[in-house]
Amino acid sequence: MKRSIILALLGLVIIVSTVIRVSAQSPNYGSAYYAGSSGYSTYIQIQPSYNQNGNHAARGTVRVVTQQYGEIGSSSTPWGANQNDTRILSANRMIPSPPQINPYAFTAPTQFVWVPHDSGHWPVSVGLESATH
Repeated sequence: MKRSIILALLGLVIIVSTVIRVSAQSPNYGSAYYAGSSGYSTYIQIQPSYNQNGNHAARGTVRVVTQQYGEIGSSSTPWGANQNDTRILSANRMIPSPPQINPYAFTAPTQFVWVPHDSGHWPVSVGLESATH
């Protein structure tokens, strides 16, 4: 009995680690989690030079959206320079949690500004932040 439980747990660990390894292949990803009284911890990263299905990420954003309050904050990477930019650009932010009944009822959608490979165009980043606020 104990042996079958141990083998089942070992199999589950192998499956979970395989899923994590497959999903972590792209350097373009974001996440968020509820960190208790500190609020929500967010992380987003991109690598502009990484060709993901024929596109390059120029910028990434992760948002925290709660059921009760809607979007309560976001975190965005700096803009990449061009499709040859090999830097890992990232951002993390702690977003305060508003008072609510269930702080675990939230989503963390990620958005990326995608540029087609060898398109010859790259988004202009100078002044965009100040122009949109």
